[in-house]
Amino acid sequence: MMRVLVRGATGYIGGRLVPELLNAGHEVQGESPVDANPSLT
Repeated sequence: MMRVLVRGATGYIGGRLVPELLNAGHEVQGESPVDANPSLT
């Protein structure tokens, strides 16, 4: 198992990558641009 940080986890590629990593048993930390600047919400 690896710990993986995925920047842009809610984007096109991240949205497909994160489930694959989770299914493979990895620990995933996701980050999106909105997480980086909460004032954008």
